[in-house]
Amino acid sequence: MKILILGANGFIGSNLSPYILKHHDWDITAMDLQTHKITDCLQHPRFHFKIGDITKETAWVEQQIQACDVVLPLVAIANPAMYVTDPLGVFELDFEANLDIVKLCSAYKKTHHLPLHFRSVRYEPRPAL
Repeated sequence: MKILILGANGFIGSNLSPYILKHHDWDITAMDLQTHKITDCLQHPRFHFKIGDITKETAWVEQQIQACDVVLPLVAIANPAMYVTDPLGVFELDFEANLDIVKLCSAYKKTHHLPLHFRSVRYEPRPAL
């Protein structure tokens, strides 16, 4: 099985990739902007990594979607300060860019994709009025 993980250096991708490599014989193709959380995976023969931005490397992303069996679009801005300072940028990446990935999955009949987003949200109760 071939898996595409977009956002491989994030929390989920960086924990899921070594698990898959250890417990399954699946090949992983992955992309992210950095590698500091997945350095152990980079030398693995079944882990194929490209540093890049899904909004700029669209042809590469499309090729990988065509070639892979499962697509995990995990790209997201996980920085609560940016939710306030750059909400449009967060929306453009977290929703619009990932929507493009889901549309490609649909176009290439990839029924095994997980369009999930996980974000930490801090809850502060309102003071009583």
